[in-house]
Parts: sequence; C-alpha cells; structure tokens
Amino acid sequence: MESLSALGVVIEVVDRGSFAAAGRALGVSASAVGKSITRLEERVGARLFQRTSRSLRLTPEGERFVERCRRVLAEIGAAEAELAEANGEPRGTLRISVPVAGGPFRSVLADFQEAYPSVVLEIESTNRHVDLVREGFDAAIRSGVLEDSTLTARYLGAFRALLVGSPEYLARRGTPRRPRDLARHDLLHFRLSTSGRLHALTVREPADSAPRFARTNVVANNLELLIHFAVRGRGLAYVADVLIRDELASGTLVPVLADQVGAPVACHVVWPEAKHVPPKLRVFIDYLAEHLLPER
Repeated sequence: MESLSALGVVIEVVDRGSFAAAGRALGVSASAVGKSITRLEERVGARLFQRTSRSLRLTPEGERFVERCRRVLAEIGAAEAELAEANGEPRGTLRISVPVAGGPFRSVLADFQEAYPSVVLEIESTNRHVDLVREGFDAAIRSGVLEDSTLTARYLGAFRALLVGSPEYLARRGTPRRPRDLARHDLLHFRLSTSGRLHALTVREPADSAPRFARTNVVANNLELLIHFAVRGRGLAYVADVLIRDELASGTLVPVLADQVGAPVACHVVWPEAKHVPPKLRVFIDYLAEHLLPER
C-alpha cells in the first residue's frame, strides 16, 4: 500500500510542477512529499527527478516510470469504477480539459456536477491540445478538425463562427455590406494556442484572398477577452455564436456580413481508447451530448 501511495505522490508532483503544489493537493507538507519521493527512489534504486533550487524535472528513468504509473493507476481506477457500476452510482475523480472560453461550458459542467455529486471534476481550462494519455486526462472538449486518430471521439454538434461588432462601433465606422468593406474596419484577432497562427475568417463569396482590415487592434488567445473588447466598441471579432448568446439576444453585439462571412465548426468530446469506459466518464459523455449543444 505504501508503494501505491508513493505512485500517487509522484503523479501529483509531475502534474502540479512542484513538491509544494503537490503537498497542497494531497493535504500534506512539501517536506512529506519530498521524503516520500526519496524513499521511493531509494527503493527502486534510480533517480526520478532532477532537482535544483529553481527547477524540477523528470529524469529519463522518471519519465518511463511515470508513464507506467499512469497506466497502473488507470487500471486501478477502472477496477474501482467496475465496483461503483455494480452499486449503480458513478463516482470518482474525472479529469477533463475544456477550452478557456466560458459560455456554455461553465453552465453544463456545473449542471453535470449537480446531477452527479459523487463525481469530482478536476478541470483544466486551456486552449492547448493536451496529451490525454501522457498528462492523465479522462476527456477533453475540442472544436474543429480532429487530428489525433488514437483517441475515441463523440460528435456533440456544431456552432457557427460569426463576425460581430457593437452597435456603437458600427454607428461610428459604418456597417460593412461586402467583405472588401472590411478594409475600413479594425479587427480583434484570435491566436490559436495549438499552432500559434491567427484564426482566419471564412468568406463564402469567391475571393482572391482573406479579407483585409484597416488594422488589428488586439491579438489574444482568449476569446472572452476579445468579446469584451468587441462589446466596448474596439473593433470586430470573429467568435463562436454559442459564446455570445446573451450579447446577441440583448443586442450588445450584432452579426456583420452574416450571409457572407462565417462557417460551422464541429465540436467533439474525445477520450483515450479503452476497452472499458468507466461509469463516471460514460455519464459525462452522455450528458455533454444531450446538454452542451442541444439545439444543434
């Protein structure tokens, strides 16, 4: 049992990035975490971490050890899930990755936790495509084209990318009638965290090149920030309609060139391929499929 506990400590240190952060998560001191790691290293006869006063990183032996530890703990989790399934109630910790943009994601996650209070949600909000297996995630919500064929995916629906601006901005700068009119307007541009590229607008009419803007006022990898700037009248933003439902309903943001600019974007939940899907993950996937984009 001590060895099993030590495996959990190693994983926490890797995931949290320090002994202190792992100790806070486990409810023990950083010193206790360090002693547990040292005892484990002495027992296996290998150094797992290279430690300095400023950094902490895995040794090559540590990387191989952690990869196997994750598989061992995943099997234990699956065994516990089978027992929980026999008792009829999904339970346990569910580690998921969701986009930074809030909107419907916040609401559906809170509603899920209320519906399944025995499932503990551990949420990482990031636009980065995490490595589910290596980083120990149970599932992730992703939009656009799926690139990792080793994952299992379920289609949740599609949202629409829209070019939007505030009435105050459009009254000041004029409402574009054609894509070439955008040359008189300012853009609030989204940078993709996965590639570092700027998110390109989709124009449905024949065009020689992407729409040109007078200037780019803001570049950010946070859509909520760009939406805020758009509401404040600082330019036009290209965002998903599901993230601005309230703004569209209230009229604080209005679509621009809706019949010419914009495109549907698929949304999926993905998870590592496995013979057995734990009850906590199965109910989470089903809940997302039913509630995240119900009208789509």
